[in-house]
Amino acid sequence: NLEIITGALGNAGAEFDGTGLYSTRWASNLIHELDLTGNLVREFSVAGVTGLRDLAYDGTYFYGGAAAGTIFVMDFATNTLLGTITSPVLVRYIAYDEGADGFWVGNWADPPTLIDRSGATLGTITSGLAGQYGAAYDSYSTGGPYLWIFDQGAGAGLPQFIHQFDIASGTATGFSYDVLTDLGPNASAIAGGLWFGEGVVSGTVSIGGVLQGTPDVH
Repeated sequence: NLEIITGALGNAGAEFDGTGLYSTRWASNLIHELDLTGNLVREFSVAGVTGLRDLAYDGTYFYGGAAAGTIFVMDFATNTLLGTITSPVLVRYIAYDEGADGFWVGNWADPPTLIDRSGATLGTITSGLAGQYGAAYDSYSTGGPYLWIFDQGAGAGLPQFIHQFDIASGTATGFSYDVLTDLGPNASAIAGGLWFGEGVVSGTVSIGGVLQGTPDVH
């Protein structure tokens, strides 16, 4: 329950770096780090960065977008902004693609777009989704790599699906999962940020994220 852990609602972005969980407050400059038992490790901000909707992690640095044409490059160890990348599309959701050393980015109904570190477009996926908010890159699952998208669907309280896309073919695999199946009915629940990684449960990989609502949950 991020409302209790962080002290307020408005948490949206999500990421996992192998040891800690992160959430961002979309209407402020606040970022939160949690341990794997749900305890708040710290609340911090990065000068020059505010309104982050989603996060990505490349093994060293964090990246985020604030629903504009800029990707912020951030060092969370020193809480500093290292630079920016100009994106050809608005960046609400973001995922680091380790195979391409680039980023999948987009906003709401935009086709997920793969860009390199200079901002040049490398490829796109036609998702057909209208409420995309979070994205995660999956190099673990058989047949991948895959891109997962967390979509707000028909609105709050209704099914909130994560959808799987085959990056090589640029098409949906047909697998979708409603996270409310696990979390139960919530009239305000709506998709937020997303991540994929190993270390939450020993010997497994996990997909996780923030479900916005009352309360926000990670």
